[in-house]
Order: sequence, then structure tokens, then C-alpha cells
Amino acid sequence: MIRAFTLPGDRSRPMLFLHGMGAAGVPAFGEVATDRAFEGRLRLLPDLLGFGFSDRPRDFDYSLVSHAVTVADLLDDSGLRDVDVVGHSMGGSIAVELAARRPDLVRSLAVLEPNLEPWDGGASVLIAQQSEEGFVDTGFAELLSDVDTEWAATLRICDPRALHRSAVGLCTSSVLDSLLKLTTRCVYIYGELTGAPNSVETIRGAGVRIERIDDAGHNMMADNAHAVVEVIHDFVGDGGRTRP
Repeated sequence: MIRAFTLPGDRSRPMLFLHGMGAAGVPAFGEVATDRAFEGRLRLLPDLLGFGFSDRPRDFDYSLVSHAVTVADLLDDSGLRDVDVVGHSMGGSIAVELAARRPDLVRSLAVLEPNLEPWDGGASVLIAQQSEEGFVDTGFAELLSDVDTEWAATLRICDPRALHRSAVGLCTSSVLDSLLKLTTRCVYIYGELTGAPNSVETIRGAGVRIERIDDAGHNMMADNAHAVVEVIHDFVGDGGRTRP
């Protein structure tokens, strides 16, 4: 079962926030989702399977598609449609797969530095290069000993096997083609310190809006939450129209 923190509000204008690999819903998006800009809207902050307080089924493959299916089930069970979906990193990749497979659920899509192509990442690559059993036995503890950022707090409570399988899913999937084919309104958001993706012009050419968050790296919600809120609110507030 996916467990989600819910901020009550108008069910006709719901928002969904999907966290990245090794993170959890509230730590990743709490500051953004509780901003006054989104007051009055129903907001869901789930912990993906294997992370946070959600279940960690041993027989789940933790692929991007499987994660997307469980998120779709959450929205179906909640009776929600036309959702403004926000996803960071792996959560952004899952959000793209969700919109590709269930466009009836997604009104608009804001993706914050999603993994788009195979082996396109940092920690995910280091994890996926190890065997599953090797990572569970020793690699996870080694990773924790090397992490000294706030990511460590949620990393400690995730399931090592889920983390490894999610990393493999990221590194063996190509999400770019799905993003380019979306009919759903979409904005791609990147941090100034990370830089634009190599495929930025291709993405822009497909009609996806591109936005930069100044003074921010990959974890832009922590680096510059106010700017992230402004970009997302502007995008969902104006109907997602592409700027001239």
C-alpha cells in the first residue's frame, strides 16, 4: 500500500507531488506543497512503494512503469482526475510514464530534472552497477556512510532492495521518447547549478516549456523553494500555456 500525506482542499483542482529516489513525500515537497500559493487545493504527497512509510513488497520490481501503475491506482482509488502532477528526479520520470499511460488522470505535468535516458544519473548509476544482493549486503551501508546531506535522513528509512531495483529501473529505461510524445501540457524545470539537459532544444521543440531555477542544483526544492513554487504556480495557474 502507498501511504500519502494529504493536504485537504478543492478536489476539482488536485495536485500530486512525486519524490525522487531514496526520498519521501513530505521531506521532499512539504515546503513547496504547503506554500500559500497552493492553498485551497487538495494536495497528495505519497511515499512511493519501498520508500518512507509505504509498504515495501519483496515481489515488486520497482520499475518506472510499475511505480507509475501504483500511483495511477492511488489516484483511481481516491477518485481523482485532471491532476496537476509535480515530480522530482525519479519522481519526474515516473510522472512522465504516468501521463503517457493514463493521460485521463493528468491535467498538467511539471518535471524537475527527471532521469530521461539510460544511465543518466549520479547515485542511481553507482547503485545499479552493483548486484542486488551485493548492494543489500554491503553497498547500502557504504552509501549511507558516504552521504552527509539531508538526503541521508530519508535514505536511511528506505528499503535497500527497493532502492536498488528503482535505480536499475532508472538506468535501464528511456523516458525521453515518452516525454516528447506527450499531449499533456508539460514544463521541464532545471537548476542553474545543474545546467540544462543536453536534449533541451529537442524538448523545447516538442512544445515543452523550459524553466530554470536560479541559485539551485538538483535538490532545487531545498535550494530555492520560493522560485520552484513561483514557476509551478505560474504554469498551473495560467493553464500551462507556453510562453512566447
